[in-house]
Amino acid sequence: MALWAGQAKAVPEGPGRDGWGRERNVPGRDGAGKVLAVTGLEREKNHLQLACKLHMIEDWNGTFLS
Repeated sequence: MALWAGQAKAVPEGPGRDGWGRERNVPGRDGAGKVLAVTGLEREKNHLQLACKLHMIEDWNGTFLS
């Protein structure tokens, strides 16, 4: 496939991706890589991961987990 000037591919093609880095045939996502629906459990998991990244989770004696 020939590329025109300024048309470099962001992500090389690979399994589950098209030539522009968008995920294809991924459960829970449409063909353009957009999230279709997030379940409550998945939302809770994402929130917990974000909280851990922001060091908002404290252990039992009040120190922050990292």
